[in-house]
Amino acid sequence: MATAPGTRIRGTDRRLQIMKVAKDLFARHGFDGTTTRQIAERAKVNEAIIFRHFPTKQDLYWAIIEHECELGAFQQALEERLNSGASDREIFAGIAEDSLRRRAKDSSLSRLLLYSALENHQLSQKFFQTHVGCYYERL
Repeated sequence: MATAPGTRIRGTDRRLQIMKVAKDLFARHGFDGTTTRQIAERAKVNEAIIFRHFPTKQDLYWAIIEHECELGAFQQALEERLNSGASDREIFAGIAEDSLRRRAKDSSLSRLLLYSALENHQLSQKFFQTHVGCYYERL
């Protein structure tokens, strides 16, 4: 989302712009390896703008994960698969195929989640509890 210098953009568009830039940096360098200063420079905004939209770097990271999960409709797809009446083998094969297809299309969410797990970040546990735990128990 390129804008001319001095051009104001809507708050929701600015928020998405910051998230896109941050997603790319976090996916490349991890949570610990990315600073809000780097995000601001790449997004061509003042660092204060980032904190206006996201009170903490952790809030920004989590917003990206939540946004990516909503875009992918992971929970809805999994719920449909579990309620399809398919065999266990078909369900697990379908889950694996969906996961590989999503990763081939865009690996950034996988990279964000792997970095948070490798860095032993609390967001890794939050992701599991929020998006995986109920299905893990069900499976």
